[in-house]
Amino acid sequence: MKKLVVLELLSNHRVPMFRHIREFEVKTSITTTYEKCEKEMKENAKETDYILENWLVEHKKKRSCPFLKVLGRKIFLVLMLIPLSNQHAW
Repeated sequence: MKKLVVLELLSNHRVPMFRHIREFEVKTSITTTYEKCEKEMKENAKETDYILENWLVEHKKKRSCPFLKVLGRKIFLVLMLIPLSNQHAW
């Protein structure tokens, strides 16, 4: 069987005859891969837009609320003081 394949299918005469098949397979593979990547990129863009839009809405709400502004400053100060309190704990 191996001898038959080598002599008939892989001969110097047959290999060029199958060139159009190889080219078609490569072109089909590239097209399929491109389409899948494009679809995934669109899905990722939609998800990213959704996340960023929610983040922006949340950010605007926090900026408009005076209580959250004061609370945010206090939390920031506490977070800034934590490293100092850890240094004196030794």
